[in-house]
Amino acid sequence: MYGIGGARITVHDTLAFAAPVTVLSEWRSISLRVTFRREPVGWRIYSQEVISTGPPELGMAGLGEEYVALMERCASANLTWVQRSLRANPPNGGSRRLRRDALLRLDEPLHLLSAPRLRPIQDFLTSNIDSALAQMRRERVTEGATIWKLYNHGWVIRTPNHTWAHDFCEGQEPAVMTDAQIDGILDQVEALFLSHWHGDHSSPPVMKRAIARGIPVLTSSLPPNSEWIAELHRGFGDSTGSLRGITLVQPGGQSEVRGIRYHAYPGHQGDLTNNVFTVIADGMTFMQTGDQSNDDDFAWIDQVKDQYDADVLLPNVWTTNLSRVIRGVRPRVVIPGHENELGHNFEHREPYAQAFEKLEEERDVEWHVLAWGERVHVSAR
Repeated sequence: MYGIGGARITVHDTLAFAAPVTVLSEWRSISLRVTFRREPVGWRIYSQEVISTGPPELGMAGLGEEYVALMERCASANLTWVQRSLRANPPNGGSRRLRRDALLRLDEPLHLLSAPRLRPIQDFLTSNIDSALAQMRRERVTEGATIWKLYNHGWVIRTPNHTWAHDFCEGQEPAVMTDAQIDGILDQVEALFLSHWHGDHSSPPVMKRAIARGIPVLTSSLPPNSEWIAELHRGFGDSTGSLRGITLVQPGGQSEVRGIRYHAYPGHQGDLTNNVFTVIADGMTFMQTGDQSNDDDFAWIDQVKDQYDADVLLPNVWTTNLSRVIRGVRPRVVIPGHENELGHNFEHREPYAQAFEKLEEERDVEWHVLAWGERVHVSAR
């Protein structure tokens, strides 16, 4: 949507110049200098130059810079309290009531239209990932498993002899992890499992860095005519047409990578293949659902408990009928993910309130709701 109200327009013969012209999207406000050229049928846009970008509120009538500054101050105060409360009350200890209050408070700034562009939210992600990375570097697991939640349905899991990651994505621009943080996390893992080809689950920058380190990347089959195909073959293609360093795991596929066993259940998000990876290491079984959502897949979901004694289920919080998924898998522990995905339209960022609403009904399973960068330890059976 273009807005030229307040723009200064200068005309020189067959050319006209307008600035600043505001382009407003759901993600940002862009200030442009637009050049128009007169043609027989009228004036047409000839070129445009970006002057600046900022939160979408900057381009909305009645808001502007003062409103953005107010959002920054409110978000900063909110997140300072949230971070202090969560660190004083970690998932394996402290007050569950205070944790709940803090996570519900976190819903507010993360549902602002411009959340990814607010400095306090960027700092919150950076600080929490720094904390998680420091823990990964020093933590030695002697029994059970430690699980770190990254951004946003991304996880690092460590057992006594193995460490791997699921759906590791750096974040939503400009609220992203630094290159040093991405490298630091990848230095901890032996393998990277990616459920499907969406940018909030499969990140080319993360994949490239993983492959450069010789870390196996296992993911679902490529969707036909996907925009990913050309980019992947430019970055990872070889002379045979294969993708170097990437294993495309067919639905139902089972194998082992570096001593880590896996089974890719044939999940779906709409028409898109979404591998639901079940990983077995050091006598423990973990299932991460990616964006699993189709009703038809309950034909196999209902039977998972008959195939595996699952220890941990990592579902997307908005998956279809979470209670039925839990009954079908029958895990000991449930840890939901994908709350407040900043890459979703703000009205579709599923809040932590939704996670609590669903899980508080589950009386027969242990569950934990985590913020970015938090960890929880799950004991062995």
